[in-house]
Amino acid sequence: GFLSGVPLLPAPPFIAETTGAGAARAQIDWAFILAAIYFTGVAAMLLRLFLSAVLLRRSLATAAAAEHPCHGAFLTGDGAATAFSYGFEAPKIFVPRDYLEQFTPLQIAQILAHEKAHIARRDPVAFAVLSVIDAIWWHSPFVHRLTDRCRLAAELACDSRVLKAYPGAEKTYAETMLRCLRQMSGAPTGHAPAI
Repeated sequence: GFLSGVPLLPAPPFIAETTGAGAARAQIDWAFILAAIYFTGVAAMLLRLFLSAVLLRRSLATAAAAEHPCHGAFLTGDGAATAFSYGFEAPKIFVPRDYLEQFTPLQIAQILAHEKAHIARRDPVAFAVLSVIDAIWWHSPFVHRLTDRCRLAAELACDSRVLKAYPGAEKTYAETMLRCLRQMSGAPTGHAPAI
């Protein structure tokens, strides 16, 4: 045709880079970037878990041993704002020192029963596994929703055990849990929240 004698100009660089080997290099670069972002997120989440464990261990270093007539030994101190159970081989229960001053003996017994239920169910191990799952799939809201539902199911199962162990004390237990939640949030404990 009439263009047969016209020399063809080279393609612009941005077009050349999107064809052939350039496209392969671009895909490899994006894969590397996405992988770097993913593994950076995993490392950050795992580092957060590790630092939390270190801080917990330090805060519990000054905890004192205590004894309950029905529920046995536990630890108390100022290292945390809420009661919890922890440990794998020999799980322990921690109860904040101010709980012993603010809650009635029945409420303390219910709190200890709740944490003993966690230990009987091996929830400290399960919660650690869920935390690792959250770290690995940090980018997935769906996974985080599932792990949150697993934690909630564990809490409800422990609540059920406490209510069976203390029949007729449902109102007291509800008040105890509400006060514990408020204690964690730093709100005053003298008023019930709006539900």
